[in-house]
Amino acid sequence: MASNNLDCEIRTLREKLKNYRAGSIEGLHSFSDALEGEMEGMQIRLAVFGMTGAGKSSLVNTIWKTLYGRENAPAIEQSSGAEGTQLLEDFHSRSGSEDGCGGFVFHDTRGFNFDFNRAEENELFRILYGIVSAGQLIERGDWAEKMAEEAGQGAHRLEKPPVADQVHVALWVIKANDIRFVNGHYLDKFNFVRQKLNMEGVTIVTVLTHDDKLDSEERNEAKKKAMEVTGSKRAQTFVFANWLGEQEDYDTSLNENPSDVHKDFVDHQPAEENKNPSEEMTFVYTVFFIEWEACKDFLRDIRFPARTQIEVHVFHRKDTDQNQLRSMIPDKRHHDGRPIIMKHSSLTSFPNAVEDLLVYYASSFDFSRHKKPDVYLVSGEDRRYEELAKILRKDKRVSAWVIDGRRTTLLDWLDANCVCKMCKFIFESAHEGVQHYDEFHMK
Repeated sequence: MASNNLDCEIRTLREKLKNYRAGSIEGLHSFSDALEGEMEGMQIRLAVFGMTGAGKSSLVNTIWKTLYGRENAPAIEQSSGAEGTQLLEDFHSRSGSEDGCGGFVFHDTRGFNFDFNRAEENELFRILYGIVSAGQLIERGDWAEKMAEEAGQGAHRLEKPPVADQVHVALWVIKANDIRFVNGHYLDKFNFVRQKLNMEGVTIVTVLTHDDKLDSEERNEAKKKAMEVTGSKRAQTFVFANWLGEQEDYDTSLNENPSDVHKDFVDHQPAEENKNPSEEMTFVYTVFFIEWEACKDFLRDIRFPARTQIEVHVFHRKDTDQNQLRSMIPDKRHHDGRPIIMKHSSLTSFPNAVEDLLVYYASSFDFSRHKKPDVYLVSGEDRRYEELAKILRKDKRVSAWVIDGRRTTLLDWLDANCVCKMCKFIFESAHEGVQHYDEFHMK
């Protein structure tokens, strides 16, 4: 009986949402800045904001599936042109009213970088005020930041449109287990935005995604932190687990998705049944995330085999000398041409840009394809990524460690039978390692 009552309540709420019209709850008088007749039959506009990888597009997709069924889910494709541009996408609800008016529209925006510079601040408010419209390219990069700096913080208000064309709700999406959110770094980053949204009377609704990664204590703590960060009220702060049915990762706001890079790497590995037992690696699948500027010698002169179960991701500053990078980290490739070491540049030159990129990449990484991978977070400090390691270890399959790359090299963290520290070789199998030792180092 309780289940039937709940199903009935859900159906009722679903229909209310489908048939919603502006002012049907509090009245149109709540839109005090609107012109007479402007609000009649208008759509409520909700802009979905958040950091890159928070799950914004997946949230929109889940809402649509919940309201209209999974067969009617929108095709969300955050299409991008050259670096620094992105399309703003709109998704309109189908009004259930007789005149077809009302309903709501979601603006799915590009993910913000954690540096959140002046250009991105300006971009956010231009979307809020309806100055950037659906399908329009959003400029980013040095040019956009320079123009925003010259115009000042009030630039977004110069062309403020009618209330009906502005965004009425800012739906701020936060990945609940994002280490930057967990350790409190979000609070200072969004102080100005929080104040401006409150001044403009924009309702803030906060959605914490990846609820399935939290226990009850972590969930309560995350909600408290989210309210501090965005200024949303308790009744407007939600935890959320996206639709898992047949869903893929719809949030493609990164130029390269960590899971996609990893999947491509794994898909090219030889099938287990086709391997010769004598050629098996004796160490488990191992992934290194390396903050390069902090430990430049960690990979120096190491020679990798053509087939390996090691995956290396090097994160470096945007302004790093590329010639130095190439000389110290040569182009190491597998037998089929794939890179063994993947290099990732920060988008800005801000002091914490590399750390933020590494944290995002590692926390978004898909470790599920391996039984129990070893993960190493490498920097110039013993405990720099300890909180990130704890989060990764919540996946019981993952073993994660933080290491100081100034005092060791990659060879120190692999099976001793599969490496030669004197020659700086990594072998495909322990058998090869023993043969090498017998031939070149046995006295």
